[in-house]
Amino acid sequence: MNKKVLKIAAVIFAVLIALLIAFIRFVPAGGIPDVLKNNKTAGKVLCVYPAQVVGSSMEPLLKEGRRAIFNKCFNQNELKVNDVVLFNDRGSKRISTIREVTQARDEIIYKVSQEARINDIMEVNPEQVLAVYKD
Repeated sequence: MNKKVLKIAAVIFAVLIALLIAFIRFVPAGGIPDVLKNNKTAGKVLCVYPAQVVGSSMEPLLKEGRRAIFNKCFNQNELKVNDVVLFNDRGSKRISTIREVTQARDEIIYKVSQEARINDIMEVNPEQVLAVYKD
């Protein structure tokens, strides 16, 4: 009887861990309640968004092959010039630096580029931003 209870408890524990990992990885920016953002322990776990740097376009700031730690607990409408962001670009994740913040018709647009191609500017909506780089 005790072995059966332990097996059930282990399965429940494993399922809860898997759900927590899925939540941490896939919850969108802004999707974590403010209560958790202010809790240091929960915030450290739930707000972390690791990303592998592919290519050299962000050097010298982020080296190719390095694992960069981003923060997904932020206000998408309050990003500033020189913030390094991870954003969704037509299904791919890209890392760039905000070069300019513009506002037209109550809509914020972030003009971003990579370190190696500073003049190759892309426009990014706040909803596209997944996370902000933490030094």
